[in-house]
Amino acid sequence: MADVAASEGVGAAVSINAQLPKEDLAAREEAAVAARRRELPTTRRRAGARASPLARPNTRYPRSPTVKTRALICAALLLAACLTAQARDDKDKAKTAESDQTFVNKAVASDLAEINISRLAVKNSKDEGVKKFAQRMIDDHGKTSKELLDLVNKKSMKAPERMDAEHDRLAKKLTSLSGSEFDKAYVAGQVKDHEAAVALFESQSKDGKDDDLKAWAKKTLPHLREHLKMAKELNKKVGGSSDKKDGSSDKKDKDK
Repeated sequence: MADVAASEGVGAAVSINAQLPKEDLAAREEAAVAARRRELPTTRRRAGARASPLARPNTRYPRSPTVKTRALICAALLLAACLTAQARDDKDKAKTAESDQTFVNKAVASDLAEINISRLAVKNSKDEGVKKFAQRMIDDHGKTSKELLDLVNKKSMKAPERMDAEHDRLAKKLTSLSGSEFDKAYVAGQVKDHEAAVALFESQSKDGKDDDLKAWAKKTLPHLREHLKMAKELNKKVGGSSDKKDGSSDKKDKDK
């Protein structure tokens, strides 16, 4: 009987729980909803919490470069400056080499012209004074030509192998002349050539960049001035021009 009573009590309890009023069920649901609502703000703060202003990167102002970045920038600037300076130095050297090479070209071509044309004078002139002068030109310019070519080879520079076109034309002209006409044309050409040579060597001795070429030009210059003086005196003897320009040039040579 006791067991039966117990069973009935349990059954009654279950029946009572199952038959709770709707008001109680609604109250429980509202309580559960309220509890969830109380938990939501905390969960949202945890999931979408804003970082501290101190922890966020400064997006308003640019960040200052680090020591490594500064070092890289300095190295880049230094490299750019070095490359610019090197380019400028290479350009200056190229100009220097070009000016020295121009001097070599003109000086060698001048020597070749003096030697070749003076050989024509030794062979074709009838004037002993002209022949003597021409032989002096062959000897002196042969010597200076050898000195210059030795210097050029030492410096691995280039040198012309023949006289220029202007003197080629003069040589052809001289072969068609004879007697006094030949002498006048030859000696007049010597005056012109030595005036140009003196100007060339004066410029190199003052403004040349290569020390050896500059020193050689300075050493050779007095001989060229002497040649010019001789050519002008001979020009007067063979009946060449002796205008005021030549006179002023003679005075200039004496002043030097």
